[in-house]
Amino acid sequence: MWTDLYNGLQDVLGQDDVNLEEVGKRIILPSSYVGGDRFMQQLYQDSMALVCHFGKQSLFITFTANPKWSEIEQELLPGQTAVDRPDLVSRVFHLKVRDLLDQIKNKRIFGPWQGWVWTIEYQKRGLPHLDLLLFLKTDPQFLTAAYVDRFISAELPTEQDAMGQQLRGIIENTMVHTHCVGGNEKALCMKDLNPAVVSTCHKGYPQTFQEETTIQENVYLLYRRRDTGESFTIPIPGSGGAAVALIDNRWVVPYSPYLSLRYNTYINVEVCGSVQAVKYNHKYIYKGGDRVTVTVDSDQNEIKRYLHGRYIGPTEAIWRLFEFDTHKEQPPVTHLTLNLPGHHAVYFDGNDNPAEVQAQVEAAFSTLIAFFAYNMQNEDGRQYLYHEFPEHFVYIRKVGWRKRQKGISIGRMYSARPFMGDRYYLRLLLTVVRGATSFDHLKTVDGRSYPTFKSAGIALGLLEDDGEWGALFREGAEFITGRALRHLFALALQHTTITNPLAIWETFGYSMCDDVPHLLTTGRVPVPQGPEEIEGRIDLDYGLYLIQEYLKEFGKSLSEYGLPKPVLSWVLVQARHSNLAIED
Repeated sequence: MWTDLYNGLQDVLGQDDVNLEEVGKRIILPSSYVGGDRFMQQLYQDSMALVCHFGKQSLFITFTANPKWSEIEQELLPGQTAVDRPDLVSRVFHLKVRDLLDQIKNKRIFGPWQGWVWTIEYQKRGLPHLDLLLFLKTDPQFLTAAYVDRFISAELPTEQDAMGQQLRGIIENTMVHTHCVGGNEKALCMKDLNPAVVSTCHKGYPQTFQEETTIQENVYLLYRRRDTGESFTIPIPGSGGAAVALIDNRWVVPYSPYLSLRYNTYINVEVCGSVQAVKYNHKYIYKGGDRVTVTVDSDQNEIKRYLHGRYIGPTEAIWRLFEFDTHKEQPPVTHLTLNLPGHHAVYFDGNDNPAEVQAQVEAAFSTLIAFFAYNMQNEDGRQYLYHEFPEHFVYIRKVGWRKRQKGISIGRMYSARPFMGDRYYLRLLLTVVRGATSFDHLKTVDGRSYPTFKSAGIALGLLEDDGEWGALFREGAEFITGRALRHLFALALQHTTITNPLAIWETFGYSMCDDVPHLLTTGRVPVPQGPEEIEGRIDLDYGLYLIQEYLKEFGKSLSEYGLPKPVLSWVLVQARHSNLAIED
């Protein structure tokens, strides 16, 4: 299958001598290819579209397979272990996941359900696990400590009845962070970017005792961890059993007592109490598959690079052979094309003759062109914006938009940046003009037709005083990570004209730095000493440093754009700042 733009094919078909083998471009690892980079990036954008529709998710749940489940062990042949039967592990975990989703959606164990995003990933030792982001209709109630304590605990169980003792055994075996007890510096969680500083657990263990659950704005939730005196001992890793460590509530990973008792495995349940946690969690579950280190030649073959670099374990291979779902979003997200006039894609077979391709060209349209056509012929959709359309109408390929009979879908327009010219201004107009019937309709303001999408945007007051940049960063703050926003800001400063960069920074600075608190609080970035007045804005200060490093690549500085310089000295992390993408 080949693809090219509508205009391009029309020009070629108008020639006498047509060689279709020289037309179009091959599609290499498209977003529909499961596991590819574009696939993961698309899923992240789709999941953030749900956040824009519902608001931030309520819970983040991680559910890991347990090789000691009775359903697995009773089916093993003599001498076998779970490692020998990835097919058995996959089938049992798949059934457990289905049951968990049923408990949440239909049994409503956390309250009324309205949507979720989940994906299946795999550990190096072969065990699959589920990452689930859950949207509840009771979202505001999760902002109270009393409501959180009803469903989530970060303490060792104290009940002495049979069920309480069973739960205590499960929590001790599955929900305690034991990797770095006794100062085990070989643990992965103990790695530190600065060798001059004593290694600490970047997961934050041991936590501090906490009498009450505390929910603060723009920080991670602090769960109740009372000093109840409950504890037990375990051998310190690497000591050969010669030394033991005392484990109390400070080492307990947050869990749901009901789910832990039901599934007898590691199942971490966290409340998403901050905007930073929302974007981090969505990026986390779509960080991509495991990779191995390889040497790649200068040939930029994307498929070869993907096949050579990925790592697939036996459980993942079996999961795909069984055709089990690897991800799911509910409600589903409809992708909305964003094409200029005559620039929609036309798909054709390279072996077709010109007449057959001409027929494909005449019949081709996109979701945007079909949107115009529906509004031209009908009035029942003219009150909706383009991205609102999928909530009320369903797109049928080769047919167009039809009235939706049941359910909803969330619409997501593909992104565009000011560097893209008319495509960006087209998108800007589609976010404010309801019931558009054509490209010309979009360019008509108060009965006057304007020559370009940009001039129409100016007439609507969308592009005054860096208005397009404000709109871009406002939307970007909802969809993309702070790291990507910083990079975009640096590129915009270098390649375009922003009349007031300081105003953009003061308005969207915290969004550009939404990943920084995680880096600072987990100890991954050594924090230099500075004056007390910088403490409340230390994330902004480090964000300025990172933007400054981007600008150095262009031979520019912050002062050239009227931006403040970092107050603290961040030179200690200069060699590592480019590798601070969140990996966990």
